[in-house]
Amino acid sequence: SEITFGQTFLCMSLDRGELDAVGLQQMLTRPYVYHKTGLFTKAYSTVAAVYPNLAEVLAGHWEKNPGTRTQLLNVGKATQTFTALAKNKEWANDLWGNLVAPHYRSGFIVESWMRGQALGPYCPPDHPNVIVDARTLYVDDGSQNLTWKETQDHAKWGVALDSSYVLCVGDLNRMESQRNRGGGAVCFSDRKLAYGLYRTIM
Repeated sequence: SEITFGQTFLCMSLDRGELDAVGLQQMLTRPYVYHKTGLFTKAYSTVAAVYPNLAEVLAGHWEKNPGTRTQLLNVGKATQTFTALAKNKEWANDLWGNLVAPHYRSGFIVESWMRGQALGPYCPPDHPNVIVDARTLYVDDGSQNLTWKETQDHAKWGVALDSSYVLCVGDLNRMESQRNRGGGAVCFSDRKLAYGLYRTIM
């Protein structure tokens, strides 16, 4: 149910060029494709003529050498820049501690689901960037105070610990098993939203 398995979603409007750039990320993350419509129902060559990277994804042509990719996406009329970071399962490292934090050269506090062998905090000198797991969260909606533990939702987001106001929405938890999954995060700087998320952490 959404009470136990509620996720965090980030919706973006992309133009054609940016949409195909997402395909580059997906060749690493290996998404399950449950439905196709319009052009994407056509033959591989037809799709590839317009969206070569997405055609590779739909054909299941994955990048199997261990690796990561960072892609800038310019979104919307105001041209908000998003950074998409992705890894494949062969890379076998923590998305947050080994990819997101080093990219931004910042520590992060991460809220994710840890029903299993948690990776635990990353601290110097073993790790150059601090990664702290949010364990308990709190929201005051004006009429009631809501408190819950990270095991009571399925969200995956992080907020930078520096003054950049960077926040990321991802699809991997900070658990040992998630090292061996493809996945990624989309990050951007937004002072109001970053502060709002940070304030939910107890």
